[in-house]
Amino acid sequence: MAIGMSELKKGLKIEVDGIPYKIVEYQHVKPGKGAAFVRAKIKSFLNGKTIEKTFHAGDKCETPNLQQKQMQFLYDDGELLQFMDTATYEQEGLTYEQVGEAFDWIIDGMNVDMLYHNVQPIKDSNVLRQVQDTLLHNFQAGRRNYTIFQLGKATLLRVSDVLSLEYSDVFTTDGVLKERAYITDQKTGKPNTLYLKPLTSDLMLYHEWLIDSGMMSHWLFPSTANTRQHITRKQYYKIMTKVGDLLGINYLGTHTMRKTGAYRVYEQTNYNIGFVMNLLNHSDQKATLAYLGLDAVTREALLDTINFG
Repeated sequence: MAIGMSELKKGLKIEVDGIPYKIVEYQHVKPGKGAAFVRAKIKSFLNGKTIEKTFHAGDKCETPNLQQKQMQFLYDDGELLQFMDTATYEQEGLTYEQVGEAFDWIIDGMNVDMLYHNVQPIKDSNVLRQVQDTLLHNFQAGRRNYTIFQLGKATLLRVSDVLSLEYSDVFTTDGVLKERAYITDQKTGKPNTLYLKPLTSDLMLYHEWLIDSGMMSHWLFPSTANTRQHITRKQYYKIMTKVGDLLGINYLGTHTMRKTGAYRVYEQTNYNIGFVMNLLNHSDQKATLAYLGLDAVTREALLDTINFG
């Protein structure tokens, strides 16, 4: 539902550019000349940061799609953080980006209140290039971090499956890139075939980096601290969070790779939702549309491109 300037007030939850905020300060300004406007401070639900925002007559923002639940933290299974809904007793696994910084202080058995909001795909090609450049050039292991992102985006794998890939899944013992990788999805237990040809250039550059930096390992994406272990999901979440901080982007997380890849497939296959559902192994079209981040603004932009005759 669209919210106009006259409806804004302290404590109201709003969505601006796809990000959910809460108005923490509100001031109605009526200058001597010109139209009245609202000056507000709004706090992001995604990273807790507060920014200033000015609203003028005619400006609209959306009501965010937030859902509040009381959950009990059970344990970290190494792939997901397991919580139980205290009302229904249903168990649910959440990603590190969904839990955010709270992961550093929650303990087993703790009850917590949660607000749910989707991590969004990167829809703007310019923003995508900025993320890629930042991953590549702002970290010691930038080539590794960049290649993780590229592979996750192109294969639509879950981040846990990307990070646990073995060197032999992708390269032969002679260092030759395979055309396909055959793995088993950790979450579903189903076999999965990865088509690697679109990643040829990125993976060959990465292979050179592994050799030059002395990082050859059993794992495709080894930890810089100990090459006998692969980088963890929590470590990569912190990398993506730092990228978001450097670029001023509030919606990045480890799920960004998969969601961005899915959105680009959807867009470049003339919005073939069935194909995207197949790649993501989804059975519910509504869930796939939500996963793609198709909010009202995006839907209307797509409708603007259609000739209804």
